[in-house]
Amino acid sequence: MTEEEQGLPEQPQALSAEGNSPAQQPEESVRGEESVQTEQTALPAEQPARQESVHKEERSQPDLPQEAPPAQKPGPGAAATFWLLVLYDFPGIGLIASALMGFLFAKTRASRSLARACFARGVIALVIAGVLVGGYFFLRSRFALSNFLERVLQDALNFVRSNSDKL
Repeated sequence: MTEEEQGLPEQPQALSAEGNSPAQQPEESVRGEESVQTEQTALPAEQPARQESVHKEERSQPDLPQEAPPAQKPGPGAAATFWLLVLYDFPGIGLIASALMGFLFAKTRASRSLARACFARGVIALVIAGVLVGGYFFLRSRFALSNFLERVLQDALNFVRSNSDKL
């Protein structure tokens, strides 16, 4: 069986300076110009057969990965998603439930992502609420302190004025 019949491409031969293979150089001088022309005309007829064998190899070995990715489980339906969101919206209980579902108990990627998103939203809401409440009490105490200092200074000034007559 030849290489073309097996579907294998021919091995390229090293070319000389004139572009002919080393095996053709001695034959060319012996045969003459007519034999060279018949070889050149026969060459294009052989090329389509060779191209077909190359195309068959390309079709049989695609560049796709050999292993298929594991099948993902479908996420929760619309009703389940709605009730999970209702559960996660309860203050306190929702934060705990979303933390448990997001990090321990969720079986599908979609429910785990939903739970983690609701947990992150709850943590952000707690931080914002802490800043607002802390700021309120800080400013309230600051104004109360300034009012207290203002009253102490006013009383000291009144004391000095009332006792200045006695001096």
